[in-house]
Amino acid sequence: MRAMTTLIAAGLALGASMVYAGEGGRGEFGEQCAYGLSQGQRVQTDCSINFVTDRGTMLCFMDQKSAIKFMTNFEQNLKKARAAYSRG
Repeated sequence: MRAMTTLIAAGLALGASMVYAGEGGRGEFGEQCAYGLSQGQRVQTDCSINFVTDRGTMLCFMDQKSAIKFMTNFEQNLKKARAAYSRG
C-alpha cells in the first residue's frame, strides 16, 4: 500500500491525471514496461500498473517498483524509453 501511495504522490507531482492499478489498456509503448525500455529492456505487461500523463498518454509498468523508479527521473526516463521503442 505504501508503494502505491508513493506512486500516486509522484504521479500527481508530475501532473498526472491518473495513476492506478486496475484494468489494463494499450499504452504508448504497446504495453511494454516504460521503465524497462528506459533501461534497454523489452518487458511485456498487461498494463494493469500504469500512469496517465496530463497529455493523456498511458505508460505501462511491470510492477509498482518499476513505476516508482521511472518517476524519480521522469523526463529523462521517458526520453530513453521513447528512443528505445523507436529503435524497435
